[in-house]
Amino acid sequence: MSKDKYFKKILREAGEAKMYCDYPNDSKISFDCLFEMYNQDSILQQVELRSLYEREGSYSIALNHLVNEIQSICFYLDNTSKPFKDYKKEDIQVFLGDKVSMVSIIYIAKLFNRRNNNKASHSGTNNFLSQGVTKQEYFNYKGKMNIFLREISSYSFAASGRD
Repeated sequence: MSKDKYFKKILREAGEAKMYCDYPNDSKISFDCLFEMYNQDSILQQVELRSLYEREGSYSIALNHLVNEIQSICFYLDNTSKPFKDYKKEDIQVFLGDKVSMVSIIYIAKLFNRRNNNKASHSGTNNFLSQGVTKQEYFNYKGKMNIFLREISSYSFAASGRD
């Protein structure tokens, strides 16, 4: 993956702390903790795929990878004995319960619900029609990621025992 031009750009942006932050000098986000989190292969893979589909304009697929990215971050930080494939939205909500704001918990619940009403992940039924994700909708969800990352990086930094 290190030879892939898209992956190199993602790593460069992560190293420059531009991954999600609209304001790269926002001191409320612990970039050391973000780097530690984003140094996990499962998380990096989701970032790479999300970025690739985002650049292609495939926002339904990019949203799936955004959800997977959050799930991977939470799984990495949670000391659970569950296998990753069994780590679901409910587990994430329990884990995040006292670590992030209710705004972030609601954001994540809505994001998972939207992913489940997304034709890229579910085709729908006779009673339920799935819908594609628009560019505006995708960037709205992605934009709210800043709040979650700020809060979870603060938790991760505090939990690591670093000052």
